[in-house]
Amino acid sequence: MMKHRLFFYFHEGLRHFWVAKTRTLLSLLGIWIGVASVVALLTMSRLAAAEALSSVKALGEHWVLVVLRGATPKVQAGLLPAEWQSLLAHLPGVTEAATFGTTYARFVWQHKVVEGPVLGGEAHFAHMLHLHISAGRYWTVWDARERRLWLGEQLAQQFNPAHPQELVGQTVQVGEHFFRVMGLLSHTAPVAALASDLNQGAWTSVQALPWLHLPMGTSQALLQLSQSADVGRLCHQLQTRLIPMGDVRADCRDSADAVAAVQAQARTLRWLLGAIASIALLVGGVGVMNVLLMSVLERRREIAIRLTIGAVPYDIVGLFFVEAFLLTGVGGILGVCVGEGVAYGMAMWHHWAFSLQWYEVLWGIIISCGVGIMAGAYPAYRASKLDPAEILQEG
Repeated sequence: MMKHRLFFYFHEGLRHFWVAKTRTLLSLLGIWIGVASVVALLTMSRLAAAEALSSVKALGEHWVLVVLRGATPKVQAGLLPAEWQSLLAHLPGVTEAATFGTTYARFVWQHKVVEGPVLGGEAHFAHMLHLHISAGRYWTVWDARERRLWLGEQLAQQFNPAHPQELVGQTVQVGEHFFRVMGLLSHTAPVAALASDLNQGAWTSVQALPWLHLPMGTSQALLQLSQSADVGRLCHQLQTRLIPMGDVRADCRDSADAVAAVQAQARTLRWLLGAIASIALLVGGVGVMNVLLMSVLERRREIAIRLTIGAVPYDIVGLFFVEAFLLTGVGGILGVCVGEGVAYGMAMWHHWAFSLQWYEVLWGIIISCGVGIMAGAYPAYRASKLDPAEILQEG
């Protein structure tokens, strides 16, 4: 009996939707936009968090970024290579270390001006960053004291979108000096330890940084650690070794701190984006409620006749609940498809790894149907309370 009754509810709901096609389509539009917003924003926040975590782990599971700072702004915190070697020698748990410096500069080539980061590092630091060449040649020790440059992928495309490889061998002005382009970098995954994106900038040797108005000494070092390394003890030893060097202190940031910060930001972002997207879904739910209320007003005589020939208020409630469920269910499925499609497009645009999670699909449909049930409650209640005798007398 219940099966036949549900079939009847669905049949009547579809029949009414076909009669009021325009109104039905507008309600569907509101629901699928709301669901698509929720699904797309939640998926993109998850993908962004995964990308951020991969950038933290791009240098390995255990690393420490050491940044030297002066006790006052007037104190120069940079160290020469020999001083760094003395500072980092025989530190417990350190398997590899490299110093580097970063700055921002203006790049000029054939009257085109682009601003971006410049990373200057030692040759083995490039191997730690997993840098690869797409055009030109790799750097050697002979490039150390020369004004030579390796351009990031996006920077090269800004200069020459059609044929970026033609920049190899050309001279590019960086700041006030000219550098020869020796190669182009392949697309480089962001690295959390660096404050800049090499895709939008350039790589040079650490010895070339003074040409960019940076001091001979560098103030940053990246340390690769063993599994058993004690980060707290290592940082304490660094601070102790810095005491004879004057008013200079070391700030240490390890991979565990970076992972915790990324996860905390991801949780906050997910809740914030979910709340914002839910507003769009709420608007869609209000639209469904308005459609059903209009349906109650237009079908008052039909409802009265049904009640007169034997229908009970439960039947009327079920009829409007099923209509609300159909609207939001179909809208939810469409919204999930559109939302995941938008998230996929954004992932491809940003070079993120895309993955589909079943719980996001299921969550989007459940939320949509939940909105339908809430939106249909009042119209169903109002329809079930109509007085058939009064309505038929009016007709």
